[in-house]
Amino acid sequence: MRFIFGLIRKIIVINVLLLVGAKVAQRFLPDDRDTRGDEFDVTTVMEESIFGSTAKALRRGGVTTLYGASEIDLRDAELSATGAGINVFTFMGQTTIRIPKGWTVLSEQTVVAGSLERTGGDVPEHPLGTIHLTGATLFGATVVAREVWRRRHPARSQPWVEGVAEAPTVDRERRIPTLTTLGSGGPG
Repeated sequence: MRFIFGLIRKIIVINVLLLVGAKVAQRFLPDDRDTRGDEFDVTTVMEESIFGSTAKALRRGGVTTLYGASEIDLRDAELSATGAGINVFTFMGQTTIRIPKGWTVLSEQTVVAGSLERTGGDVPEHPLGTIHLTGATLFGATVVAREVWRRRHPARSQPWVEGVAEAPTVDRERRIPTLTTLGSGGPG
């Protein structure tokens, strides 16, 4: 019994030291969240952050997530002629990168006791641009989510709404696309 309590105590001390070290490291890591710039750096430590880019020629990005969650929305950005390189380092957290449906991703990421996932549609036959994903995921997840469709939600301040249980329909009288949630008769 003494052995188990000693082991638990050591694990707790190691985790506290890692958390304190991560917060100290946050001061020295780059964090440049210029939404219109061609380069960005996002650092998230023990929190959740959302960043959206509207760059006209995105070239480079860097994302560091330690014990937290980062969401990078690139759906309103345009890639440079040579594509963009994004370096992602995730440790005990999750990084989600949202891309338009016409882009493709080439990944050279190292994953240790974690996952690198791709959601959304298939790889486009004629891609509009390429993202080169590098970096590492340790005890966490990196998710690349390809946009299937989206539209502004009139009742929320969020600029987009998406989901599996929602499908676009057409208002026959006004001939405009609307959003209908399956099974509820309309948007929330």
